[in-house]
Amino acid sequence: MNIINREEVWSKTNGHCAYCGVEITIKQMQVDHIVPHWHTCSDEEIKRMGVVRGDHNIDNLNPSCARCNKWKSTYTIEKFREVVETSINRLERDTPNFRLARDYGLLSVNDKKVTFYYETLHN
Repeated sequence: MNIINREEVWSKTNGHCAYCGVEITIKQMQVDHIVPHWHTCSDEEIKRMGVVRGDHNIDNLNPSCARCNKWKSTYTIEKFREVVETSINRLERDTPNFRLARDYGLLSVNDKKVTFYYETLHN
């Protein structure tokens, strides 16, 4: 089993969340498995679910703020992107405060594709 080097993970994006780009300290950082590790599942459960267990190699780890790590959960990168991109639809449907703020010009809605912070970095 690989030991996760938190400093190496944190350095991948220069102290920012790999997804939203917010600046995070190494103490605030949560380590996200790009391909989920399924920590609480046995090998038998993994096989039954038909999923792949991600490893602890640095290429499969991203630094994440708590919010993004919670929302990404066990999603793939593309599924997480879809969840973020459809957030406005859920706010429109479910949140009267959002519609009120929008209607009073306190916020504006931008129809754009989500690019994660780590995708903007040039290695």
